[in-house]
Amino acid sequence: MAESITLVSLMLHALKQVPVQEIFDRDPYESRRTALKGERLLHVLVAYQMVRQPGMRGLLRAIEEHAALQAALGGPLARNTLANALLHRPVEQMEEAWLRVRRSYEAGVERLGKQFARIALVDSSLAHPVLDRL
Repeated sequence: MAESITLVSLMLHALKQVPVQEIFDRDPYESRRTALKGERLLHVLVAYQMVRQPGMRGLLRAIEEHAALQAALGGPLARNTLANALLHRPVEQMEEAWLRVRRSYEAGVERLGKQFARIALVDSSLAHPVLDRL
């Protein structure tokens, strides 16, 4: 598990290089969200895809048990906070954010090939079918 946490941390570091919070800031409700801003939710969804544990409880447990993952995601995460964020976040915001990430890294992912592109998939049950690959 430690190796996958390192890989997740590296992926999150790469995602932080793409400014996507401004997309979420256009939402009038974003200013009221303190626990899980849009950019952080995007990072949590990537961690969920990469940790590969069943259900969000597996992700929350992984965040609690691994200080490196918790640090990469900006601290602990409450189950109800995540559930509310997924329920109330407009899918169009996530689409736009993923399109920006895709444009930023598209050339590099194509050079690396499909083997590495798979780690950037978004779980369609959480983020809706936004992109099939980066």
